[in-house]
Formats: sequence, structure tokens, C-alpha cells
Amino acid sequence: MALITTKNSAIISTDLPAGSVIQVQTTNAKASLAATNSTSFVDIGISCSITPSATSSKILIHRTQGFYMYGGGNDVGFNTLLSRSIGGGSYTGLLSGRTAGSSSGAYMHASNSELADIQGLTILDEPNTTSAITYKIQCTMIGSGGSVNMNLSDDTYTNLTLLEIKG
Repeated sequence: MALITTKNSAIISTDLPAGSVIQVQTTNAKASLAATNSTSFVDIGISCSITPSATSSKILIHRTQGFYMYGGGNDVGFNTLLSRSIGGGSYTGLLSGRTAGSSSGAYMHASNSELADIQGLTILDEPNTTSAITYKIQCTMIGSGGSVNMNLSDDTYTNLTLLEIKG
């Protein structure tokens, strides 16, 4: 690898090799979803935007999120989905579905148990654009009873971090 030189004490991104991190954007906020019987994905108030510098750039997305579930003797669970909007267009799920790479969740079968945990999700997106991209987290509840809260406590936050990776 060649030595990267600077111009006016700044590293120029065009001088960086492929795979380098060009920019980082992050959101650290409280998720706003409490128990819901929604059968479709709803926003939980967490989003983050980034504008890639080249169409060859990739976006490495990392999410950490606390949650709490109580079964109440019923099947209960939730599923989260990472969605994106390019250039202000409509949102689309990235590989939607319970077993897809952008979707994650938890489930308890007919239990009076409680479950509190922090989930992580990391995926690599290849949006092929230099338009602004907004990623957001959505959630749906699974089952007919119990409760789900997307915060473990009043001091738990969801983090959504976007890294532009040079192509």
C-alpha cells in the first residue's frame, strides 16, 4: 500500500484505498414503541441519514437496541426491520422477513417469563447512489398477548451507526 500524503494537513478521500471508512453518521436515541398488536411494521422513532460521496461506496450499518418482553402466559414476540429511503423516496425494507439479514427479533412460546436483552445487527448495503439515504428501524409485534417495549429502561438508547466504505 502506498503512503497517503496530505494536502494542507488534510487526508483527501480519493487518496484512500478501497475499504477505507470515508464518513460516519450516528444516531443515539430512545425508541418510542411500547406494546402494540400491529401486524405491520411501524416506526419506532430511530433514523439516521448519510450522503455517499461516490456510487461505488458501500454503507456498513450497525444497530444496537434494548428490548423487554413479558409473555403473560401467551405467545409473544417482535420483529424489527431496517428500511431505507434514497433521495427522499419511499421506504423499502432491506431483505424483509423474519430470517432475512436486515430483520431480527425475539419470541417466547406460551410463557409467563420476562426477557430483557440488547440486540445487535450489522449489514452491508450497496445503494449505488450519491443521493442522501435515510435508514430507519421499524417493528411489529408477534402473538396475541403479553407485551413488548423497545427500551429496557429509561436510560436505554438505540444506536444506529452508518459508515461509508470506499468502493
